[in-house]
Amino acid sequence: MHVCTFIVIDLNLCSISVDVSTQTAWVQSGATIGELAYMIAEKSKILGFPSGICPTMGVGGHFSGGGIGALVRKYGTAADNIIDAFILDVNGRILNRRSMGENLFWDIRDKLPEDLFIRTVVQLENWNGQKTIQVVFNSLYLGGTGDLLKLMQKSFPELGLTANDCIETNWIGSVLKLSFTPNIDTLLKRVGRHLEKGS
Repeated sequence: MHVCTFIVIDLNLCSISVDVSTQTAWVQSGATIGELAYMIAEKSKILGFPSGICPTMGVGGHFSGGGIGALVRKYGTAADNIIDAFILDVNGRILNRRSMGENLFWDIRDKLPEDLFIRTVVQLENWNGQKTIQVVFNSLYLGGTGDLLKLMQKSFPELGLTANDCIETNWIGSVLKLSFTPNIDTLLKRVGRHLEKGS
């Protein structure tokens, strides 16, 4: 006779607790940005949080990916304002900022040198007739390839970045690459008409 053990993990995880006295909140990763805003507003008319502007997005992915919104210039991103986190590791241990160590917590905060911009583009792809998800890391570094490779080896070795993955270019070249624009003349096109150069 074989006995099977099953563990049910509740992925709803939507609890939000706001503490006005310390101006902090504990938010479970399944809650949405809208729910967080609602709970903060219920407790205080003067407190806020620099999250993004899409209220239906879950905070788990949003906070770990930055969280750019209308308060970003004054207060930074949502990730910049995380002061602690609980995570479950592969060994079943629940870790906080202290027990996980600053290196892992640094990854949660998404802190990067100001010369490096990284965005993640998630898109649906058709691969040999099968639908799959492709994740593209699109970035801009204000410096040379050699310095970037050292930085990425230290911060994101799992990406395996090599010099062949990098293109050194000027500013306008970076504009074209980041916007997936094929050539500079395309920048002059508007909907329904084409601007003449110098007009």
